[in-house]
Amino acid sequence: GRQVGHRAGLLAPGRQKVPEHDDDRRVDVLIGSHPRLDLFVGPLSPHKLGDVGCTSCHDGQGSATEFKWVSHTPDTPAQAEEWHGKHGWFNNHNWLFPVMPQRFNESLCLKCHHDVVELEPSEQFPEPPAPKLVEGYDTIRQFGCFGCHEINGWDGPTRRRGPDLRAEPTYFAAAQSVLTDPGLNDHERALAEEVVAHPERHEARKLLAEDIKADAALVAPAEKKPPQTTETIGEEVARKKAVEAADGDGDGDGQSQARLTSATHKLATILGADDETPGQYRKVGPSLRYVASKVDLAFLYDWIRNPTNFRPSTKMPRFFGLWDHLVPEEKLDDRGNPIIENGQPVMVESKGRKDAERFEPVEIRAIAEYLLDRSQPFEYVERYEGITEEASAERGKELFQTRGCLACHQHKEFPDARQSQGPDLSRIGAKLSGKDGRRWLYSWVREPNRYHARTVMPNLFLEPITGKDDEVSDPAGDVTAYLLASQDDDWKPVAVPEVDTQALNDLAYIYLKATFTEKQARRYAEEGIPADFAADIKGDEQMMVRGDSDSPGELTKKKLLYLGRRIISRQGCSGCHDIPGFEDAKPIGTGLADWGRKDTSKLAFEMIVEYLRERPPGHSHAGSHDGHGHGHGSVGDGLRAVPPGAGEAEHHALDPLEMDADTGFFVEALLHHQREGFIWQKLREPRSYDFKKTENKDYTDRLRMPKFNFDQKQIEAVMTFVLGLVAEPPAAKYVYKANPRRKAIVEGEQLLAKYNCVGCHTVKMETWEFDYDPEDENYANPPPFDDYAFLMPHFTPRQLEASKKTDRRGMGHAAISGMPVPMPEDHEPDEPLYFTLWEPVVIDGHPWLVGGPEVPVMEQDLDKNKIRPYFGGDFARLLYPAAMEIGRRDNPNVKPTDVWGWVPPPLVREGQKVQTGWLHDFLLNPYPIRPAVLLRMPRFNMSSEEADKLVHYFAAADNVDYPYQYHRPGGSDYTPPEEFQKYDDALKLVTDNNYCVKCHLIGDFRPKGLPAALAPNLDRIYQRLRPGYLLEWLAHPTRKLPYTGMPVNFPPHDDPNAKLRTGLYPGESEDALRGVAGLLLNYDTYMKRHTDIKSMVKEPPPQAAAGQSAAIEK
Repeated sequence: GRQVGHRAGLLAPGRQKVPEHDDDRRVDVLIGSHPRLDLFVGPLSPHKLGDVGCTSCHDGQGSATEFKWVSHTPDTPAQAEEWHGKHGWFNNHNWLFPVMPQRFNESLCLKCHHDVVELEPSEQFPEPPAPKLVEGYDTIRQFGCFGCHEINGWDGPTRRRGPDLRAEPTYFAAAQSVLTDPGLNDHERALAEEVVAHPERHEARKLLAEDIKADAALVAPAEKKPPQTTETIGEEVARKKAVEAADGDGDGDGQSQARLTSATHKLATILGADDETPGQYRKVGPSLRYVASKVDLAFLYDWIRNPTNFRPSTKMPRFFGLWDHLVPEEKLDDRGNPIIENGQPVMVESKGRKDAERFEPVEIRAIAEYLLDRSQPFEYVERYEGITEEASAERGKELFQTRGCLACHQHKEFPDARQSQGPDLSRIGAKLSGKDGRRWLYSWVREPNRYHARTVMPNLFLEPITGKDDEVSDPAGDVTAYLLASQDDDWKPVAVPEVDTQALNDLAYIYLKATFTEKQARRYAEEGIPADFAADIKGDEQMMVRGDSDSPGELTKKKLLYLGRRIISRQGCSGCHDIPGFEDAKPIGTGLADWGRKDTSKLAFEMIVEYLRERPPGHSHAGSHDGHGHGHGSVGDGLRAVPPGAGEAEHHALDPLEMDADTGFFVEALLHHQREGFIWQKLREPRSYDFKKTENKDYTDRLRMPKFNFDQKQIEAVMTFVLGLVAEPPAAKYVYKANPRRKAIVEGEQLLAKYNCVGCHTVKMETWEFDYDPEDENYANPPPFDDYAFLMPHFTPRQLEASKKTDRRGMGHAAISGMPVPMPEDHEPDEPLYFTLWEPVVIDGHPWLVGGPEVPVMEQDLDKNKIRPYFGGDFARLLYPAAMEIGRRDNPNVKPTDVWGWVPPPLVREGQKVQTGWLHDFLLNPYPIRPAVLLRMPRFNMSSEEADKLVHYFAAADNVDYPYQYHRPGGSDYTPPEEFQKYDDALKLVTDNNYCVKCHLIGDFRPKGLPAALAPNLDRIYQRLRPGYLLEWLAHPTRKLPYTGMPVNFPPHDDPNAKLRTGLYPGESEDALRGVAGLLLNYDTYMKRHTDIKSMVKEPPPQAAAGQSAAIEK
C-alpha cells in the first residue's frame, strides 16, 4: 500500500509542514494528501484517481513497486541527495519519461487542455489551477516564439493533438503588395483593399486570386520570369517601361498582354490557398512594410544591433553581439604548439570572435539598407482643417493620461502605469527624430491600421476638441507633440560605421559559394555578376547582377541589399514582422508541437558542460560586451588568460550542490543530458551550444537563435509550457471538451487578452473572504429590504442555512465580491474596513444587497491569502484620481462616486445588461454613449467572428441566453393600440424637467450643463438593453451599478414626487415605472406612429396625375 501511495501521488517523502502544528514545525512524514483535492484524485474532482490514474499526469514508471523504481525527479540537488540516502533513489536513465519534478508538475496538463485558457481561475476553481503553465503560454504569445517555432496543434483537419500557436496566413500582406501594382483595375483594387482590411473574408480573397491568375495566363513566354525571381513590383514596372521605350516601332512585338507584374502573379498562390486549420495569431512585431516613412538609418542600425540599448524592456530579442561563447584560444607557433610566457599559454582572440566582429556590422547595415530600400510608399494622414490652436505637449500629456494610452503603454512620467501590451514610450521622441518622424507619429496616433493593417492598437477617435472660447485643438497633434518631447538626453544611437569593403566582399562570398564555384563566388562577391549571365541566375543572386554603368557605390548597395535579404531569411525576421517580399516565408525554427517528447539523443548538447566550466552560471563574465568592438571585451581588456582545463579543480568545478537550488537543478540536468537542462541553457544563452564549434563551421552555419529579454521566472514558465508539448492526447473522452457555455468563456478570454479589453475594463470584481462574529450587531441586524419584489435576489434554503454555519471558534465565514472602499489616512487598526458589494450575498442568514450598505470587515478577520484581485480595469483605477482632479476644475464639490462614471466602466453583468446583436455591432463600430466620459470606446481591428465570440463570452459569463433577440408583443413592428396611451403618458414623464431629461439626451434634445452632468441618449435604449435589466435599472439604479448618480425616480413607497408623477402618469409608482420601460423599449415604433409621412407627400396636379396613369397603363 505504501508504494501504491507513492504512485498515486499521495506520498511525499521528506520533511513537510503539518498544518495542525501552530509553531510551523516540520516533521518527517510518509503519507500526506494529494494537493488540490478539488482538482485532483478526489471523488468529486474532474481528475478522479480511478479514471486518470497517476502517470497520465505525472509520467514515471507506473508499474514500479518501490520508490526508487518509480523514476521520481527531485526538485533540487539537495533533495536528490536526501532521497538517495533515505530511499535508495537514483537517476534511471533507462526510463525515458520520468516523473516531472515539482517545478514542472503543471506541464502535462497540456495533454488534455489544449486551449490553455480554461486553466485560468474560474467560477468553479477560483484558485488558479495551473498558474505557471498559463504564464508560460502568455509569455510565448507575447514574445512571438511561434513566429520561428511553429506549434501545430492539429494532426490533420479533424484531430487535435495539443495547443495550437501558429501565425495567421499572410493574405493581408500579399494583398498589400498587390496594391502597389499600377496595372490593377478598379475592381481588383477594391478586392485587394477588402482583403487587407478583412483577410478572414474568403470570397474577396478567392476572387482576387482568380483575377490575378487570369492575367498571368496572358504573359508571353518570353516575358515569363523564373519562379525564384526576387524582382519587386516596382523594379519590374521600371524594367517594362524601359523595354517599351526601347521598342523603336512601338508595335510591342512579342510583349506580354498582361497588365500585372510577375511578382503580383506569384502572390496569387498565397491569396488562393486553402487551409482547413489555419493559424490564428497575428505577428507580434510591428509592420516593416513602410518602415522608411518612420525611422532613419541611424536608429534602425542601433535597434537591430541591440534593441535593449534603446528600450531595456523590449520584447524583441537580441541577434547580434552574443559572443560569450567565443572565448580566447591558445596562440600557436609555426609548428602548432602553444606559445608559453611566464609559465602560462598566451591567449589570443579566436577566429570565431574575429569573424563576428568583422561581419556583424555588415550584417546589421545590410538588414537596415534592405528594409529601407524595399519600404513601400506610405500615405500619411493629413491634419484636420479648422484647427486654431498650435499643438501643445502640455495638453498632450493630459490626453495621453486620459484617452487610454496607459492601458497598454508605460511612460516614465506615469510610474504607476505598468501595462505592457504595447512598448514603453518614454524615449519615443528620440526614435522618431528623423525628418518624417512627426508626420508618421501623427498618422499612427490617428489611424494605426493605416500603417499596420493587423495591429491590435485601436483607433482612439482623436477628433478636434472645441474649447469654452470656441478655440479648436487637435488631440492627435497634442499627443504627438507630447510623445516627440519624450526623450532621454543620455541616449544616442551608436554611430553607423562605414562599410568595411573587404568584410562585405568576404561575407557575400560566403553566401554566394552555396550557389557558385568558389572561384566564381569570389569574383562575383567583388565585381558583381555580369549582366550577360542574368538570364541564367535565379533566386536572390539576381540582386547581385551588375549594370554596365554601375558605380562602385551602386555595386556596394547591391551587395548590401543581397546580403540584407539573405540575412533576413536566415534570421527569420519575417516570423514577427510583415516585410515586403517575404509574404511566403516559412518559420525557420524547429517545430515544438512534440518537443516535450523529443529524444534526448537528438538534442545537440555539444560541449555545453565544458562551456559551463569555463563560464559557471551565476558568475560575472569578463567577456561580456555591447558588441562589435564598440565596448569592452577585446583581448587585453579583462579576458581571463587561463586556458581551458588550467586550474579547473579550483575555478571550474561544477558542483550543483554548491549552487543555489534552481541553478543547481538545471546544471544537474545538463550534466545528465536531460531536456530540462538543454532548454534552460538554450533560453539563457542560446549561442552557448556553439562553444568551441565555430572554428569548424561556416559563418552561415552558426547557431542563430537570438537571446530574449527573459528573467529566470519567465524562463521557467516558458519551460513549463514547452515540456508539456508532447502531442500525446489520451483517449477522446479524457481530452477536455468544454460545454457550450464554458467554450464561449474560453474563447472570449482569449480575445480579452488579445485586444487587452481587460486593460481598461474590470471584468471580475475583487473578492474577499473573512470570518465574523455572528453576535456582532453589524451582521446580526442588517438593514431590512424595502423595494420591489422583483429586485429581491433569490437564495435557496440550503444557501441560507449554510451561511449560518460556524467553525469551532464560533466564527462565521463569508465571501464577498465588489470594490474595497479606500481607507482614510487616519484609519485606526481597530476600525473596520468597508466593502461595496457588486454581488448580493448571504451573511449569517441575512441577505446583503447590491446598492445597500457597505459591508464592514475587521482587518484581523480578513483572510489575505484568499483575496482574489480584480480581473481587469487597471487603467480605470489608475485614471480615477486624475479624473477627480479634472472634474474639480469645473465643480469643486464633485462626488467621488460620480467620477467612476467618467472612466471605462466595469463589464460585470454585461451579458445580463445588453442585447447580443447590439453589442456585436457596437464592438465593430462603437459610438459615444455616455457624454460624461473622458474617453470613448475605441474601434478595434477585429473581425465579425471575433466580435461574436466576445458577445457570447459576456452572455455565457452571466449565464444568460445567447444569441438573444428581444421579441416585442405582437411582432417587431406592432404595438397594441391600448399601449399607445400609456406611452403618451410615459413620454410626459420622460420629457418633464423633474425626470429623465434633467440629465438625459433624447432625440435632438440635449440638457444644459457640463458634459460631466449629462447621461446617455435614451433613443437607442430599445436596441441596447435587455428588457429585464432596463426594468430593474429604472426601479433602483444602484442595485445594478453601485456608483451611479442616477436617483430612484419610482420608489415603491413614500414617493416624494407622487403628486407630480400622478399628474403626468396616472396610477401607482410601479405603473409609471413599467410605462417608461415600455416606451423606451418601443421607442422607434412609437415615434414612427407620431411621424406623418402622408402629410409630407405633395399630391401632383390632376393633369400630371392623369399623365402618370396613362404611362403606367402603357
